[in-house]
Amino acid sequence: AEAAARGALGGERYAAELARGAALTPRDVVAELAAAAVVVEQPAGRTPTRR
Repeated sequence: AEAAARGALGGERYAAELARGAALTPRDVVAELAAAAVVVEQPAGRTPTRR
């Protein structure tokens, strides 16, 4: 779970969370992954194409 948390949050944020005494639970990791998936699933804007 620790490796998954580090991967989901990024190394710097994970270290910051631990430094301030936060306990990362698997639920926290799942929430981070779900939030990242929502950002990825949003359609990108299309640019006009030349014909």
